[in-house]
Amino acid sequence: KEDDPYPVLYVLQTRPSSRLFDDIFAPLLRRDRMPHCVIVNVTHVELRSRSAVAAMGRHLRGEPIHSWRDDLTHHTDPKDETEGGGAEAFTAFLEHTLIPRVEESFHVDPANRTVCGVGFAGLYGVDTAFRHPGLFHRVVAIAPRADFANYAAVNDLRQMTAAQTVDATARIYVGVGGDDYPVVIQAFEVLSDVLKQAAGPN
Repeated sequence: KEDDPYPVLYVLQTRPSSRLFDDIFAPLLRRDRMPHCVIVNVTHVELRSRSAVAAMGRHLRGEPIHSWRDDLTHHTDPKDETEGGGAEAFTAFLEHTLIPRVEESFHVDPANRTVCGVGFAGLYGVDTAFRHPGLFHRVVAIAPRADFANYAAVNDLRQMTAAQTVDATARIYVGVGGDDYPVVIQAFEVLSDVLKQAAGPN
């Protein structure tokens, strides 16, 4: 109905030039394969990765070097402990700043939020579904990098499942392309098996 509130789709780890909307969402909308919704792209411009800086032997004159791994993972990378581990701060930004602003500014349904992402953003969506139940009602994880930090997020989920403390309330959709990198396909398969165990008969 015309007066019904819109669902909200939060798309993470996009770039300002991303063709995600033109290539995926617009065709689905045209064919009535997804509901009309408010789409929020969450992005930042990554100046240069730490590895690239190290390889080039350059310094950014004291400017912070930031990567998506910093925002979208709960664990640091054992190979570089300056990478990763900032997901709780990012979640607090979403929960207390971005989501309230969207819901105050637009006619949207607070009970109908979806988070979508590729790679680290996909891993973040799945991880957040279990750590913060109710924040998102659906998760679309495309080729999630579940292998990050030696499968730390997957191991957390295994422990929650074993302790029967799994409390996710979201529907989780996970997928990967058959021609993706082998490490990504393997990570998808491992994560899928753990999610099936966590879901149980439901």
